[in-house]
Amino acid sequence: MTTPKETVSVTVPSKLKYCHYVSDASELLFKSKINFYSEELFNLFTQDMRIVMYELFSNAVNHSQSDCVTIVLSVDEDELSVTIKTKNNPFVIKQVNSYINEKREYPLIVPPFSNEILGSDFVVYRDYEYDIYCRVTGPFDVYFRIEKNISREKHEFDIPEHYGLSLITKLTHYTGYYRSPDGYDNFTIKKRIK
Repeated sequence: MTTPKETVSVTVPSKLKYCHYVSDASELLFKSKINFYSEELFNLFTQDMRIVMYELFSNAVNHSQSDCVTIVLSVDEDELSVTIKTKNNPFVIKQVNSYINEKREYPLIVPPFSNEILGSDFVVYRDYEYDIYCRVTGPFDVYFRIEKNISREKHEFDIPEHYGLSLITKLTHYTGYYRSPDGYDNFTIKKRIK
C-alpha cells in the first residue's frame, strides 16, 4: 500500500535564530512519516538533512533579503522534498569557470536568463574531487548536478564559491531553483528515502 504524500508548510521571519526551529520541525516530520529500517539509517538521513536544512535556510536569510522564509516539506514513502520560498533578491549564479581577467571578476547571472545561455552548463563550485554544475533550463529556472572529477591534478586551482550549494547538491538527489512569475524564489531539493 502506498503512503499518501503529506505536505507541511511553515513561514518564519527571515532571521537566522529560526534555523533550529526549522530543523527541529523538519526532523519531527521525518521521524513521524518516514519508515526507516534501522535507527542507523534514520540517524544518517537526519544528519544529512540537518546540514541541508541549515544551508538552505541560512542561504535564504543571508542572500534573499526577504522579510520571511517559507519552508514547504513534502514526504511520501519514496522521497522527501523541501522548498524554501523567499521574495526579494533572486538567486545569483556566479560563473566561476568564466573568470574575466581584465575585470578581475566572475560573470553573474540572474533571472530572467537570456536565451543565449538556455541549456548551458556553468561550474559554480570545484574542489579536488568534485565539480558542481548549474544548468540553465529556462528563463527562470536552473538545476544543479555533481560530477566526480577523477582526472584533476592536485595542483589545479580549487573554486571556493558556492560551498553551501556544493554541500546541498552532494547530500541530495535533486537541487533546483525557480523564480515564479509573481517574484517568489523557490529553491527545491529532493532526497530519496529508499
